[in-house]
Amino acid sequence: MKQLKRGEIGFYGVPEELRTNKAIVDLERKLGLRKSAKRGYDVIRNSFFVEEIVTYNCSERTENICTFFPDFSSYYLFLNGDIYENSCYYQFDISKVGMQIDLEKMSNEAFEKRIISDYTLELSQEELDKYAQAEQVKKMCKNWISKFNSCNTCEKFAANIKRYQKSKIANIVNVDFFIYQYVFENIHDENRFRVIMEYLSLFPSDYITYSLCLIYDPQKVLDAYSYSNGSKHNAAKHKRMLRDFIE
Repeated sequence: MKQLKRGEIGFYGVPEELRTNKAIVDLERKLGLRKSAKRGYDVIRNSFFVEEIVTYNCSERTENICTFFPDFSSYYLFLNGDIYENSCYYQFDISKVGMQIDLEKMSNEAFEKRIISDYTLELSQEELDKYAQAEQVKKMCKNWISKFNSCNTCEKFAANIKRYQKSKIANIVNVDFFIYQYVFENIHDENRFRVIMEYLSLFPSDYITYSLCLIYDPQKVLDAYSYSNGSKHNAAKHKRMLRDFIE
Protein backbone atom coordinates (compact mmCIF):
# COMPACT_ATOMS: atom_id res chain seq x y z
CA MET A 1 0.00 0.00 0.00
CA LYS A 2 2.95 2.30 0.65
CA GLN A 3 4.13 1.71 -2.94
CA LEU A 4 0.68 2.72 -4.21
CA LYS A 5 0.72 5.89 -2.13
CA ARG A 6 4.20 6.81 -3.35
CA GLY A 7 3.14 6.20 -6.96
CA GLU A 8 5.73 3.45 -7.43
CA ILE A 9 3.17 0.99 -8.73
CA GLY A 10 -0.22 1.08 -10.41
CA PHE A 11 -3.08 -1.41 -10.56
CA TYR A 12 -1.04 -4.20 -12.15
CA GLY A 13 1.76 -3.73 -9.65
CA VAL A 14 -0.49 -5.23 -6.99
CA PRO A 15 -0.29 -9.06 -6.76
CA GLU A 16 -3.32 -10.63 -8.44
CA GLU A 17 -4.52 -12.34 -5.25
CA LEU A 18 -4.75 -8.93 -3.53
CA ARG A 19 -6.50 -6.94 -6.26
CA THR A 20 -9.95 -7.33 -4.70
CA ASN A 21 -8.70 -6.72 -1.15
CA LYS A 22 -11.08 -4.09 0.28
CA ALA A 23 -8.38 -1.86 1.80
CA ILE A 24 -6.34 -1.87 -1.40
CA VAL A 25 -9.41 -1.28 -3.59
CA ASP A 26 -10.49 1.66 -1.42
CA LEU A 27 -7.00 3.19 -1.60
CA GLU A 28 -6.81 2.77 -5.38
CA ARG A 29 -10.16 4.53 -5.74
CA LYS A 30 -8.99 7.34 -3.48
CA LEU A 31 -5.80 7.73 -5.54
CA GLY A 32 -7.76 7.67 -8.80
CA LEU A 33 -6.10 4.45 -9.96
CA ARG A 34 -9.44 2.66 -10.07
CA LYS A 35 -12.68 4.18 -11.31
CA SER A 36 -15.99 2.33 -11.42
CA ALA A 37 -17.98 2.42 -14.65
CA LYS A 38 -20.95 0.19 -15.50
CA ARG A 39 -22.24 -2.16 -12.85
CA GLY A 40 -25.20 -4.42 -12.22
CA TYR A 41 -26.61 -7.87 -12.90
CA ASP A 42 -25.60 -10.07 -15.82
CA VAL A 43 -28.67 -12.19 -16.57
CA ILE A 44 -26.76 -14.57 -18.86
CA ARG A 45 -24.04 -15.35 -16.31
CA ASN A 46 -26.48 -15.07 -13.37
CA SER A 47 -23.91 -13.00 -11.49
CA PHE A 48 -23.13 -9.39 -10.65
CA PHE A 49 -20.43 -7.37 -12.35
CA VAL A 50 -18.45 -4.17 -12.00
CA GLU A 51 -16.65 -2.65 -14.95
CA GLU A 52 -13.71 -0.44 -13.97
CA ILE A 53 -11.10 1.77 -15.57
CA VAL A 54 -7.72 1.08 -13.97
CA THR A 55 -4.40 2.87 -14.36
CA TYR A 56 -1.50 0.76 -15.61
CA ASN A 57 1.78 0.51 -13.74
CA CYS A 58 3.34 3.95 -13.13
CA SER A 59 1.87 5.51 -16.27
CA GLU A 60 -1.15 7.32 -17.60
CA ARG A 61 -2.15 4.28 -19.63
CA THR A 62 -5.54 2.90 -18.62
CA GLU A 63 -7.39 -0.33 -19.24
CA ASN A 64 -10.96 -1.56 -18.79
CA ILE A 65 -11.49 -4.58 -16.55
CA CYS A 66 -14.58 -6.42 -15.36
CA THR A 67 -14.97 -8.21 -12.01
CA PHE A 68 -17.77 -10.70 -11.39
CA PHE A 69 -19.46 -11.57 -8.09
CA PRO A 70 -21.55 -14.70 -7.35
CA ASP A 71 -23.98 -12.92 -5.02
CA PHE A 72 -25.42 -9.49 -4.28
CA SER A 73 -23.76 -9.24 -0.87
CA SER A 74 -20.16 -9.48 -2.13
CA TYR A 75 -21.02 -7.15 -5.01
CA TYR A 76 -22.54 -4.59 -2.61
CA LEU A 77 -19.53 -4.70 -0.28
CA PHE A 78 -17.07 -4.30 -3.17
CA LEU A 79 -18.83 -1.08 -4.19
CA ASN A 80 -19.34 0.12 -0.61
CA GLY A 81 -23.05 0.35 -1.39
CA ASP A 82 -22.53 2.49 -4.51
CA ILE A 83 -24.82 0.29 -6.60
CA TYR A 84 -27.12 2.78 -8.31
CA GLU A 85 -25.10 5.00 -10.65
CA ASN A 86 -24.63 3.74 -14.23
CA SER A 87 -26.27 0.44 -13.31
CA CYS A 88 -28.58 -2.20 -14.75
CA TYR A 89 -30.51 -4.89 -12.85
CA TYR A 90 -32.59 -6.19 -15.72
CA GLN A 91 -34.37 -9.45 -14.75
CA PHE A 92 -32.85 -9.50 -11.25
CA ASP A 93 -35.35 -10.44 -8.52
CA ILE A 94 -34.88 -7.68 -5.91
CA SER A 95 -36.88 -9.70 -3.38
CA LYS A 96 -33.86 -12.00 -3.02
CA VAL A 97 -31.84 -9.18 -1.43
CA GLY A 98 -31.95 -9.29 2.37
CA MET A 99 -31.13 -5.63 2.94
CA GLN A 100 -32.73 -2.22 2.50
CA ILE A 101 -32.46 -1.04 -1.09
CA ASP A 102 -33.82 2.10 -2.74
CA LEU A 103 -35.95 0.42 -5.39
CA GLU A 104 -36.63 3.67 -7.22
CA LYS A 105 -32.92 4.00 -8.00
CA MET A 106 -32.61 0.40 -9.25
CA SER A 107 -32.51 0.61 -13.03
CA ASN A 108 -34.11 -2.25 -14.95
CA GLU A 109 -33.19 -0.87 -18.34
CA ALA A 110 -30.66 -3.09 -20.14
CA PHE A 111 -27.33 -1.66 -21.30
CA GLU A 112 -27.67 -3.61 -24.53
CA LYS A 113 -30.24 -1.96 -26.75
CA ARG A 114 -29.81 -4.11 -29.82
CA ILE A 115 -32.31 -6.89 -30.47
CA ILE A 116 -32.31 -9.71 -32.99
CA SER A 117 -34.76 -7.92 -35.27
CA ASP A 118 -32.13 -5.18 -35.74
CA TYR A 119 -30.16 -7.63 -37.88
CA THR A 120 -31.06 -8.93 -41.28
CA LEU A 121 -30.65 -12.51 -42.42
CA GLU A 122 -30.52 -11.44 -46.03
CA LEU A 123 -27.20 -12.08 -47.74
CA SER A 124 -25.46 -9.32 -49.64
CA GLN A 125 -24.67 -9.76 -53.31
CA GLU A 126 -20.98 -10.05 -52.40
CA GLU A 127 -21.74 -12.91 -49.99
CA LEU A 128 -23.90 -14.63 -52.60
CA ASP A 129 -21.11 -14.31 -55.17
CA LYS A 130 -18.54 -15.75 -52.74
CA TYR A 131 -20.85 -18.66 -51.96
CA ALA A 132 -21.40 -19.37 -55.65
CA GLN A 133 -17.65 -19.29 -56.24
CA ALA A 134 -17.02 -21.65 -53.32
CA GLU A 135 -19.65 -24.06 -54.65
CA GLN A 136 -17.95 -24.01 -58.04
CA VAL A 137 -14.55 -24.77 -56.45
CA LYS A 138 -16.14 -27.60 -54.47
CA LYS A 139 -17.63 -29.05 -57.64
CA MET A 140 -14.25 -28.92 -59.41
CA CYS A 141 -12.51 -30.48 -56.39
CA LYS A 142 -14.92 -33.42 -56.45
CA ASN A 143 -14.20 -33.86 -60.14
CA TRP A 144 -10.44 -33.85 -59.55
CA ILE A 145 -10.74 -36.26 -56.64
CA SER A 146 -12.49 -38.72 -58.98
CA LYS A 147 -9.75 -38.26 -61.56
CA PHE A 148 -7.01 -38.95 -58.99
CA ASN A 149 -8.81 -41.96 -57.54
CA SER A 150 -9.02 -43.53 -61.00
CA CYS A 151 -5.20 -43.58 -61.27
CA ASN A 152 -3.89 -47.13 -60.88
CA THR A 153 -0.31 -46.48 -61.99
CA CYS A 154 2.36 -43.98 -61.02
CA GLU A 155 2.50 -42.71 -64.63
CA LYS A 156 -1.22 -41.85 -64.62
CA PHE A 157 -0.97 -40.28 -61.18
CA ALA A 158 1.98 -38.08 -62.15
CA ALA A 159 0.28 -37.06 -65.41
CA ASN A 160 -2.86 -36.15 -63.50
CA ILE A 161 -0.87 -33.94 -61.13
CA LYS A 162 0.72 -32.19 -64.09
CA ARG A 163 -2.72 -31.50 -65.57
CA TYR A 164 -4.06 -30.30 -62.23
CA GLN A 165 -1.21 -27.82 -61.81
CA LYS A 166 -2.42 -26.14 -65.00
CA SER A 167 -6.06 -26.07 -63.89
CA LYS A 168 -8.17 -23.09 -62.80
CA ILE A 169 -8.14 -24.03 -59.13
CA ALA A 170 -4.46 -24.94 -58.75
CA ASN A 171 -3.82 -21.57 -57.06
CA ILE A 172 -6.79 -22.07 -54.74
CA VAL A 173 -6.41 -25.68 -53.61
CA ASN A 174 -2.90 -27.04 -53.05
CA VAL A 175 -2.16 -30.25 -54.93
CA ASP A 176 -1.16 -31.89 -51.63
CA PHE A 177 -4.86 -31.98 -50.76
CA PHE A 178 -5.50 -34.40 -53.64
CA ILE A 179 -2.44 -36.50 -52.81
CA TYR A 180 -3.79 -37.07 -49.30
CA GLN A 181 -7.29 -37.66 -50.65
CA TYR A 182 -5.83 -40.37 -52.85
CA VAL A 183 -4.12 -41.98 -49.85
CA PHE A 184 -7.12 -41.82 -47.54
CA GLU A 185 -9.53 -43.12 -50.15
CA ASN A 186 -8.32 -46.57 -49.11
CA ILE A 187 -5.27 -46.88 -46.86
CA HIS A 188 -5.45 -50.69 -47.15
CA ASP A 189 -5.11 -50.68 -50.94
CA GLU A 190 -1.62 -52.05 -51.66
CA ASN A 191 -1.59 -50.80 -55.25
CA ARG A 192 -2.52 -47.29 -54.08
CA PHE A 193 0.39 -47.43 -51.62
CA ARG A 194 2.75 -48.58 -54.37
CA VAL A 195 1.60 -45.77 -56.67
CA ILE A 196 2.14 -43.04 -54.08
CA MET A 197 5.57 -44.36 -53.06
CA GLU A 198 6.69 -44.60 -56.70
CA TYR A 199 5.50 -41.05 -57.26
CA LEU A 200 7.47 -39.80 -54.22
CA SER A 201 10.52 -41.57 -55.62
CA LEU A 202 10.25 -39.53 -58.83
CA PHE A 203 9.03 -36.30 -57.22
CA PRO A 204 10.37 -36.34 -53.64
CA SER A 205 8.66 -34.52 -50.80
CA ASP A 206 10.08 -35.14 -47.34
CA TYR A 207 7.00 -33.57 -45.75
CA ILE A 208 4.57 -35.97 -47.47
CA THR A 209 6.87 -38.96 -47.00
CA TYR A 210 7.18 -38.32 -43.28
CA SER A 211 3.43 -37.86 -42.94
CA LEU A 212 2.86 -41.24 -44.60
CA CYS A 213 4.70 -42.77 -41.64
CA LEU A 214 1.80 -41.57 -39.50
CA ILE A 215 -0.72 -43.25 -41.80
CA TYR A 216 1.01 -46.49 -42.79
CA ASP A 217 3.42 -48.75 -40.94
CA PRO A 218 6.60 -46.59 -40.77
CA GLN A 219 8.84 -49.57 -41.58
CA LYS A 220 6.73 -50.29 -44.65
CA VAL A 221 7.22 -46.70 -45.83
CA LEU A 222 10.97 -46.90 -45.18
CA ASP A 223 11.29 -50.18 -47.12
CA ALA A 224 9.38 -48.76 -50.10
CA TYR A 225 11.15 -45.38 -50.05
CA SER A 226 13.59 -44.72 -52.88
CA TYR A 227 14.96 -41.21 -53.31
CA SER A 228 15.91 -41.01 -56.98
CA ASN A 229 16.75 -37.31 -57.25
CA GLY A 230 20.46 -36.52 -57.32
CA SER A 231 23.49 -38.63 -56.45
CA LYS A 232 23.69 -41.89 -54.51
CA HIS A 233 25.10 -39.91 -51.61
CA ASN A 234 22.08 -37.65 -51.64
CA ALA A 235 19.72 -40.62 -51.86
CA ALA A 236 21.42 -42.30 -48.90
CA LYS A 237 21.19 -39.05 -46.94
CA HIS A 238 17.42 -38.79 -47.43
CA LYS A 239 16.93 -42.45 -46.58
CA ARG A 240 18.89 -41.87 -43.36
CA MET A 241 16.81 -38.78 -42.58
CA LEU A 242 13.62 -40.82 -42.95
CA ARG A 243 15.04 -43.55 -40.72
CA ASP A 244 15.95 -40.94 -38.09
CA PHE A 245 12.43 -39.51 -38.26
CA ILE A 246 10.91 -42.96 -37.67
CA GLU A 247 13.22 -43.71 -34.78
